[in-house]
Amino acid sequence: MNDLWETLHLFLKRTLLALGLLSLCRVLFFVFNPGHFTGVGFDVFIYGIRFDLSAYFYWYLPFIIVSIIGIWTNPNWLRLAKEYLFYLSSALVALFNCIDIPYFRFTYKRSTADLFTTVSTGDDVLTLIPKFFTDFWPVVIIYLAMIWGISWAYKKLKIYRPPRVVQEKLIIAKSVTTVLVISLMIIIGRGGFQLIPLNIIDASKKVKAQNVPLVLNTPFTIVRTISQKGLKPLNDFTQVEVDQSFPVKKQFQGEREFKKKNVVIFILESFSNEFIFPDAGEPNLAPFLSSLLIKSYTFDHCYANGKKSIEGIPSILSSIPTLMNGAMINSRYAGNRLGSIASILKENGYHSSFYHGGKNGTMSFDSYCAAAGFDKYVGMNEYPTPADYDGAWGIPDEPFLQFYADELTKMDQPFVSSVFTLSSHHPFIIPEQYQQMFNKGKTDLENSISYTDYSIEQFFKKLEGSPIMENTIFVFTSDHTSTSRKKYYRNSLGNFRIPLIIYSPGDSLIGIDHTVTQQLDIMPSILDLLGYQQPFFAFGQSKFSANNGFSFQVINEVDQFIKDGYLLQSRGDEALGLYQIQTDSLLTENLIHKELEITQKHLTLSRQFRQQYNNRVINNELHLE
Repeated sequence: MNDLWETLHLFLKRTLLALGLLSLCRVLFFVFNPGHFTGVGFDVFIYGIRFDLSAYFYWYLPFIIVSIIGIWTNPNWLRLAKEYLFYLSSALVALFNCIDIPYFRFTYKRSTADLFTTVSTGDDVLTLIPKFFTDFWPVVIIYLAMIWGISWAYKKLKIYRPPRVVQEKLIIAKSVTTVLVISLMIIIGRGGFQLIPLNIIDASKKVKAQNVPLVLNTPFTIVRTISQKGLKPLNDFTQVEVDQSFPVKKQFQGEREFKKKNVVIFILESFSNEFIFPDAGEPNLAPFLSSLLIKSYTFDHCYANGKKSIEGIPSILSSIPTLMNGAMINSRYAGNRLGSIASILKENGYHSSFYHGGKNGTMSFDSYCAAAGFDKYVGMNEYPTPADYDGAWGIPDEPFLQFYADELTKMDQPFVSSVFTLSSHHPFIIPEQYQQMFNKGKTDLENSISYTDYSIEQFFKKLEGSPIMENTIFVFTSDHTSTSRKKYYRNSLGNFRIPLIIYSPGDSLIGIDHTVTQQLDIMPSILDLLGYQQPFFAFGQSKFSANNGFSFQVINEVDQFIKDGYLLQSRGDEALGLYQIQTDSLLTENLIHKELEITQKHLTLSRQFRQQYNNRVINNELHLE
């Protein structure tokens, strides 16, 4: 009987060792990203243990199974299998948590199963691994130290006993113990006795949305999304009510003259609004783009609809967001029929193209362009000077935009074309001849922002005197934001705030719009400027026809809805937080119990938009018949 208790005691100690590793990873996650969380108390770390227990069950399941077998017999080969399975599980758990320590600064959420899609799409990740080791070497050292520590601790806990024959009087005890251990492990894996197993969204029940990533752990979010079935159909409102609040079938009213102007859409990698509108006393990192403001129409409260490039590009070019875990183009809905500004304008004789200096296949941009109706995708493979390759990510912005300017002058007009810049993406490589010119920023990101801004300036110098200048609408926006040194740009409001500038040299289109705008509004607004007359599909609205606006994002399965000066965070039909964004931009005062009417109004609108989105994605209704 003593052997049985010693075996259980050892199993418990090893379980606590695994949980200690998960808790250590959470502490490190906080230590490396402290400015991204507010009001963090010890309770956040205690609540996180529930998610660690669930992750332990799934990631250490082979070890658990072998340990249960060890209740009955414990030969040498079984002990070795148990040991190395524990090491393997620990290495994976620590790896995914450590990856998210720096990666969180770019996405502001825990990675999900779409991390594997990102890794397997193209070979950019493999190329960037050496750069990761050099840029984030403290994390690499910590990871290796944790693996060594786990190995050391495991060996300290080991006991060696020869295999024994099961005695009759122990059969009942071992049988009962086996059933109890299996039952306990299943309860741990489910996260408790509740009807529905623990899920990502449960993290928001006891902490504010901004602290949800700290409660969670990456192995848990990966497991909970790896077999995700997709969106759930909603029927809280009638279709008439939903269409009245958020119509997706658009057509501009009144007599209109269609202007066959060219359209060029610059999607600036990782540009936050702070780079175009610096605070007083802050250096201007993008002087050229800032100089365009006085002769452009600017939206100074524009928000991205997601935190990844493959989420931002369909939002901008198709007015279709990604309000789920993982990009739509790689989801079960990848076969849905998609429209875009390219397919819409093709009916009016427009040629369309998409340019990106990265490797062909990166983030499935080429697949999206094909699905969305673009005539041509141009990536690094089509770039004429391979020697310009930066060795990690693609062709730097300055030479690629010079190439792009040449390409535009050869295009038949009218055309609609988009170019996605590259250099302001990690690892922020600036060509050697420009490194001394752009080294004044406090971070590599800031230096790369200035380099991209310079590259855009050289692009326009290349086009000086070209006949296409007066007949082209240039749009500047961003796919998503990146890291920031400022507290506002690290919360769930500011970390979605991006620039939106419309520069039309041949018009007198000058001004500034202070209302809420989102990436979804870009395509409808351009079509409105062109005088487009036919009906089209869009989740957004034209900012030249609408009196106000709204924005919608998803953060770790919490919906965020911004409208009329308020930000609402909700989970299903439950309001989690309401904030007045003009007077409380840092989102410190939750008003859901003070502003009941506004809370209910915004919750209704948020649920209606969510229903419109879910049902149309599920039913493949992202287009006009």
